[in-house]
Amino acid sequence: MGNRTWTPLHLHDMISNGLHYFEVCNKYSDYVKYSVDHGITSIAVTNHGTVANWVSHKLEAEKAGLKFIDGEEAYVTMSLDDKSRYHTIILAKNYEGVKILNQLSSDSFKPDHFYYKPRITFDELKSAVEEGNIYVTTACLASGLAQSFLNKDDKTHQAWLDLAINNKKNVFLEVQPHNDPEQKAYNKHLVDLAAQYNLHLIASNDIHALDSESDRIRKIIKEGKGSKYDDEDNFELWCKTYDEMFDDFKKQGILSDTQIAESLNFTNVVADSVEEFEID
Repeated sequence: MGNRTWTPLHLHDMISNGLHYFEVCNKYSDYVKYSVDHGITSIAVTNHGTVANWVSHKLEAEKAGLKFIDGEEAYVTMSLDDKSRYHTIILAKNYEGVKILNQLSSDSFKPDHFYYKPRITFDELKSAVEEGNIYVTTACLASGLAQSFLNKDDKTHQAWLDLAINNKKNVFLEVQPHNDPEQKAYNKHLVDLAAQYNLHLIASNDIHALDSESDRIRKIIKEGKGSKYDDEDNFELWCKTYDEMFDDFKKQGILSDTQIAESLNFTNVVADSVEEFEID
């Protein structure tokens, strides 16, 4: 496969440690250095529930010669009247997208939105997507599409699926390479949906650590802080090369070689399409 690269578009630095889930031990500068060292030309940050420090992130990335992609792993609720908090990756496509993302993040902390964590509503996300200035990926097993599939919630599942079908150029199905029964079942479902509705698969490793040693430290922090999410400790949530990601997907055994390559390469297509802008 040579020296191919992919662009991680689902990545957490230490700022993700707020909001009751303390575990990330790596600084943003660690990921900037990793990107430069591995020939990755863009860097996205998608911290849980916040876009804090996005300006300093952008300046540091550009100083290192990288394109900065503003992002967040938002918590989305189907209604302010219920308790749902589905994980959703939002990426700014351009400066208008940055402003939209910042507004959504700000709105999520309003008293009527905040429920243990900052939340935006599905309708707010849908309206933002339809403006065409943000990208959305369906994130991890804690996402609306995944949870509604696993729990057989047909109404919620259809709402998320319709969002993707009606916004194919801006909403993508995120596949992850974890060798886990639920992840495998969900990936198979995403592959089927992509084929049926002509949707894009996009690869992610849901990065929470720089490398395996940082991940070991992350798990010690998690245990000390009492942070836990399902079987996540079995996932290898650190930076991996194109070849490592390809091999992990192969071991998982759900995607074909062509689908693996396309989902990894599509991360570069998305990153390349993000418009750069200057801060006044």
